[in-house]
Amino acid sequence: MIKHLKTITFFALFMLPFAVRLAYMIDTWDQDYIQTPILVSAAHHYFAQDLLEGTDAPYTVFRPPYYPLLVSIIYRIAGVFPMAVKIFQWILGALSCWLIYWLTLTYYGRKQAVIALIICSLYAPSFFF
Repeated sequence: MIKHLKTITFFALFMLPFAVRLAYMIDTWDQDYIQTPILVSAAHHYFAQDLLEGTDAPYTVFRPPYYPLLVSIIYRIAGVFPMAVKIFQWILGALSCWLIYWLTLTYYGRKQAVIALIICSLYAPSFFF
């Protein structure tokens, strides 16, 4: 019984970062500020489109190309769909929660690792931006 409870608890904790991000995605899917790139995300979006099309972008002088390169790779795989970039970032954010869990477990212990995982999973800026 105890082993079964530990398995359920581990699965619930494993799914927590993904569930929080999925709930946020479902809640904000039809919002204009999520679907439309604005400000910095718009600059990255247009830069990534230019990289994807192979045109010379005028903003290469003041923007480092690494993030727009990543965005253009995602656009090449999923099509020019800004929400695909957000989904990719949410997956990376959930995986980073597990990295924090693993590091905390390695250096401090299980109780502290679970607390760190819960805090990281519920930290709003990690899935809002």
